[in-house]
Formats: sequence, structure tokens, C-alpha cells
Amino acid sequence: MRTLTFKQVIHVLWQRALLIVACTVLAGGAAVAYMQTRHVTYSSAAVVRVAVSMSGDQRDPGQPFIDTGPAAVTSETSLRKAAQILGVSQPASLTSVVQATPDPQNQTMTVAAVGDTPAQAQERAGALAQGYVAALAAQQQNNINSLQRQQSSLRTQLDSITKKMRANGDLSSDSSDSGSGGTTSSDPALTAQLNAVAASYQTISQQLSNLSVAGAPAAVQRAPGAGASTASSGTLVLASALLAGLMAGCGLALLRDQFDTRLRGGAHIESLTGVPILAQLATESSARGEQTSLPAEHRRHTPFLEGIRALRTSVQVQTKDVHSPVVVITSPEPGDGKSFVCANLAIAWARTGKRVLLVEGDLRKPTTAAYVGCTDQSRGLATLLRAALDDRREVSERDLADVVQPTTTLGLSVLAAGSVGAQPADLLASDALGAALQQMRGLADVVIVDSPPILGLADGLILAREADGVVVVASAQSTKQNVIAETVKTLRDNDARVLGVALNHTQLKSLKGYNAYYSGEDDWNVEPAASSAPQPPTAPQASTAPVNAAPPSTAPVTAARVAPPAAAQPVEPTTPADDAVIPDDSVTHVDLRPMRGSGRSDGSSSGGGGSYNGATRAH
Repeated sequence: MRTLTFKQVIHVLWQRALLIVACTVLAGGAAVAYMQTRHVTYSSAAVVRVAVSMSGDQRDPGQPFIDTGPAAVTSETSLRKAAQILGVSQPASLTSVVQATPDPQNQTMTVAAVGDTPAQAQERAGALAQGYVAALAAQQQNNINSLQRQQSSLRTQLDSITKKMRANGDLSSDSSDSGSGGTTSSDPALTAQLNAVAASYQTISQQLSNLSVAGAPAAVQRAPGAGASTASSGTLVLASALLAGLMAGCGLALLRDQFDTRLRGGAHIESLTGVPILAQLATESSARGEQTSLPAEHRRHTPFLEGIRALRTSVQVQTKDVHSPVVVITSPEPGDGKSFVCANLAIAWARTGKRVLLVEGDLRKPTTAAYVGCTDQSRGLATLLRAALDDRREVSERDLADVVQPTTTLGLSVLAAGSVGAQPADLLASDALGAALQQMRGLADVVIVDSPPILGLADGLILAREADGVVVVASAQSTKQNVIAETVKTLRDNDARVLGVALNHTQLKSLKGYNAYYSGEDDWNVEPAASSAPQPPTAPQASTAPVNAAPPSTAPVTAARVAPPAAAQPVEPTTPADDAVIPDDSVTHVDLRPMRGSGRSDGSSSGGGGSYNGATRAH
């Protein structure tokens, strides 16, 4: 689990703002639904003052005991009295709506009751408080009755003892009927019994006297008010829910980021792979299946096309010291869009005046040639390699010229996959591949090879090892971090030179000022005339028709290549192509072996720095 800086945390939260908003809205909606469906109750309370003299300790035999605790509030006497006041037929039902809170320091009891309405809560609290007072009064009366019964019983005992003493002639002259003292007998037992009963009698008489002057044991000190709602305020509930939703959303966003193994941008990819990001390519809606035209052919100023130009410039810079470089375009897994990128890159490179050979290196699932309009898939790279293996000879220039096919794009030719047969990896692993690539260098300024995915297949590694540089196309939507890291490591372990990563399927958008800057130009979609580049020796007359008006000549390449250099007609330079780049060192040589459809015989660039600004804008 990676550690995030404060800036990275803010970035993650911003990137996943939709998740955070969804969690917050969901929590707010749940709070609103709860408030709409919750059962709101109201509470009211009365305060009962308990007489201090009536809260005696049950353990003190000298004081009559009255239970003034919470149990008295819910006693049968209290509930029956409250039910009678409220008109409730089931007194026990009040047990669930009452709550008693004693305050020994102030000698008070708070009796609270709940109800469905403020008035109901107030009525219940008042009735239960009165029931509590009635319960204490009933206990007091019970104590008085009990003391009176005890007093009567003791009086009877005194009378009995006195009669015995008189019968024995032991009753002294100063003794009273009550046996209050001074009474003696010749029988010590009778004397002790008489004294004990007399003492108890006096104690109970004193207790009865105290009860008679004590008054009521309790009284309502504060009547209950109108019931108040027991539910939390709606504002507090909603605010708490929104805060909880916001925190949950932030937590989920950070947690999802920790477990999200997708690529997170240029700096992250460079730290994973150790290679630079060559370009970021926006999602292109037309990149589905075989196309009659590609974005690079339209020359519209889209984020994808600017990314292709940036990729072209980055590869040019890294291969500037290589004469006629062979660049392999590959990807970690199928579905990353490498073939679509490869075809557009080849067209964009040809727009700069270079001779470009697009090679279909994916012999298992060839699609690149179809992107550029190649319909003859019967002859191609596999045909070339198999013929060299069968005849036990190296690939010659004539062999290559026989299978290379022209396209409608000026300067671009294509080498299809051809008839593959079984075991395409064995064909690519032969020595004939290296000889074929060497011959391709002589026919083109740039050789772009569409390779199969690296992981799981040996084909891509074989092609990458023979190339001057490898561009790895990764999808920002599907390629995982460990996959791209493993792909670059595998290429390096097989001695392939990885130029960098092209991040495809990004969500880049055009800058606001970018389209406005070009809004006044009308010639962006106009193809340069064929006269913008020198013509091959076989066609000395410069054509004035647009390049895309008709497919290039299908005359054999060898016929053009054997023509003497003197036959070339000088052509005045015209306005540089709109997306031409500053030529690298590889275009200063003169090569009199043009490809079919290239429309030029030298290796010089037809444009200056006009489109170098366009490539810079893509960054």
C-alpha cells in the first residue's frame, strides 16, 4: 500500500469526486427518508418532593419505612391510581412509558412520561406523579395501621402480665395499669417480661405520635409542562448524515485508489517502468475495426492526432542517430489499440515527406494493413520469409519489392502479413528476418513494424530484438501497473531498446484556445499537391492533381530503382507540408531507390519547421 502526500490525497479526492458526491447524496437521502418515516414521541416530567422524615432507613427498627425509590413509581398502587386518572384499562401498560429519576440530595423524584403528542405526555406525567404520591400515602397509612395493631397487641400482653402479678400478690402499691415502671415481682421472669413489653409499647406509641404530626409523605413540587419532542432535530440529523456520507466517500475514494492498479499518468508510469512517456493519446471514437480513412488522413486538429504527432516527434528525437530506423510498435496485451496507433503514426510520418514502410509484424492477427487500405493479404512478410527459408537464401531487394504494396498516402507503402501457415514464431525466429529488415532500411527512411503483444507470445520479443527501438502502447483504461512493468522488464531482459510508452485511451481534451487559434484557417484539410516532392525517375512529369485523387502507380519498384539519377527532373520547392517536422540526420542522405507510390527519389525532407510547432503543441 503506497503512502500518499497531501497533494496526492487532494488529487485522488478530486479525481473521484463523483464517488464522494454519490456517497454524500445517498447519506442525505437516507437521512431525509428516516426523518419522514420515524415515529416521533414527546416527553414531559413532573417533580415530586418527598418528606425528609418519611425517607427512613429500613434497617433502623426505630423508624417506620416508606419506599420512596423508583420502584414506588411503578408499583401496583401507583400505576392503578394513574390508570384511574387517565382512564386506562390496563395499568401495566404504563410501565413502558414512565421513567423515574431520584435525587437523594434534594429529596425529590422526577417522574417522566412519553406520549405520541405533547398533551398526552403531559397528562401521563401528571397522572404518574399523582400515582406516586398516592403510593407513598398508602405506605404511610399501612405503617400507621401496622403500628396500631402492634400497640394493641402489646397492650394485651401488659394486661395479661399485670393480672398474673396481681394474682401472685406481687404487684407493688405504686404500679400502674400500664406497667410503666417501678413494678416488681417475686418472679424475676415476670418482671423482665413486663419491662420489655412496656418498652416496646412506649416506642410504638412514639412512632404513632410522629406519624400523626408528619403530614403527607410527598407532594408534587413542579407540575409537568407540555411535552417536548424526544427526536433529534432535522437539521442535526441531515448535517450529521451529510458529514458521514462525505467522510465515507473520501474513505472509499482513498481505499479504491489504493487497490486501483490502473495506470495513473506519465510520472507514475515512469516510476514503474523507468522509461519516459512518449505521448498521451486521447480516445478516438473512430478506432473500431477496419476504417476507410484514419484520423491522420483527415488532418483534423483532434487531441488524438496531436498525440500522434507528439509520438512521432519523440521517436524521431530518440532515433535521430540511426539511419532508416526500424521502430516496433507493441503492447502488453490485446486490445490496447497498438495497430490503430501504428497505422496513424505511419501516415503522420509520411506527411513529413519521409518514405515510410509499414510492416504487418503481427502474423497471428493482422489488422494494420487493412487500416491503410491494403486489400491483398496473400503476399507479405510471411511469404517473404518462407520463400527465403525454402530456398535457403537471404532476402533480396527484388524479393522485398515483389511483396511491398503502395497505399493512397504519399510516401507510405505497406508490407502485409501474407500467407502465414503454422508456427509464425518459427518464421520470425529465422535469420531471414534480420536480412529482410536490412533490405527494408534501404527502401525507406523509416520502417514501422506492428508487433504482436509481448506477454504470452514470443513473436513480439523476436521483432523487438531486431529493431532500433520499441514503443509500448498501453491503455489508460485497462492496462494494469504490474502488466506494463512486466512488459518493459521482459523487453529489456531480451536486449530490446525500449524508447518509451505511448499512453492510449486517455481523456485528454483540446485546450480552449487551441481550436480558436486555427478557426480561421481553411487549408488544413487540403492535401499537398504531388509536385511538393521530387518525382521518381520513372515519372519525370510533376503531377498537379491532389495526391489522394487516385491511388499511386502500381509499377514494380525495381523498375523505378534501376533508373539513372540524371533522369530525375528538378522541381521547385513549394510550401512545406503543414505537419512536417524538422528533419533529423537520417534525411540528409540521397537515396535513388524510391518505393512505389512514394513520389520522390531523394531522402531530403520536403518541409522545414512548419509542423514542428504542431508537434510541440501536442505536448
